Amino acid sequence: MPKLNVKGLEDWSTTLQMLGSKGASVAKAACYDGAAVLADALRQEIQNLPEQSGYMPEGQRRRVVKPTEKQALLDGMGVTRMEEKNGTVTVRVGFTGYSKLRTKRYPEGLPTPIIAASVAGGSKVREKNDFVRRAGKRAEEAAKAAMAAGAAECIEKYLK
Repeated sequence: MPKLNVKGLEDWSTTLQMLGSKGASVAKAACYDGAAVLADALRQEIQNLPEQSGYMPEGQRRRVVKPTEKQALLDGMGVTRMEEKNGTVTVRVGFTGYSKLRTKRYPEGLPTPIIAASVAGGSKVREKNDFVRRAGKRAEEAAKAAMAAGAAECIEKYLK
C-alpha cells in the first residue's frame, strides 16, 4: 500500500488560518493593482486617438477626435471606489464629470461618459474607435500579473 508523508502541513494550516481574517484586504489590494494597470493602458489608448482641430465637413463621419474631447477623456477617466457585495470585490475604471464643451443641451458641459461612448461605439457623425476594448485586451495579462504580485506581496507581509 502506498504511503504519503507530508511535512510542513501544520505550518501551512496555520498560515491559512492567519490569512483567513486578512483575505479580504489581500483581495482589495490586488484589485487596485489590476485597476491601476488597466487605467494606464486606457490612458495610453486615449493619447493614441487621432485628433484634428478646426472645421469638420458637414455630413461626413469623423474618424478623429477634437483635442478638447481628448483632454476631457483624459481628465474624466478614473478608478472607482471599491465595492464589496456577496463576497465579490469590484473596482471599475471609467469616465465621469463634464468637459468644457458647452452646448445648448448641456450648459455645464458635455458629460465625459457620452464622449467616451460616442468615440468607442460610434455615432451618426463619428466612426467607431473602440479604444476601451483595445486597452482592456492589451492590459489583461499585465493586470492579472499585477494582481497576483500584489496579492503575493500582501500575503507575505501578513505572514511576517
